[in-house]
Amino acid sequence: MSIGKHFTCEVVTIDKNEALKAAAQLMFEKNTGSVIVVEDQKPVGVLTDRDLARCYLEGESIDDLSLDQVIDTDVLKVGSKEGIQDALEAMAEKGVRRAPVVDEQGKLVGIVTTDDMVKILAEEFNKLSEIVHQQSATTH
Repeated sequence: MSIGKHFTCEVVTIDKNEALKAAAQLMFEKNTGSVIVVEDQKPVGVLTDRDLARCYLEGESIDDLSLDQVIDTDVLKVGSKEGIQDALEAMAEKGVRRAPVVDEQGKLVGIVTTDDMVKILAEEFNKLSEIVHQQSATTH
């Protein structure tokens, strides 16, 4: 089973040339814990509320920082045709809770989160449970 139809298409993005303060304002306005930083419709980083908290705790002013100074540019990208198991393993290995989903050209088409993965797995377990229940009913 591929990520294909299981990711969220509505993604909050910001251009990499924008200021960190603009990204923080966008996160607040959209009530989200992250934004995907893009360049030419391709993800080049992810800014999270944790990144903003780190800046605050390190005494940095978001007025003085650019996105490039804060984001991790080694962003995990998941192909839209990639298998769910592969995506889940990559997210676990990288230690991330969200990953941009890209098409064959590397352009952003969505985002997949650990919450999405839990929903997918729950649906699959429910299907498996139904099969077991049906087979149990016919054998008794």
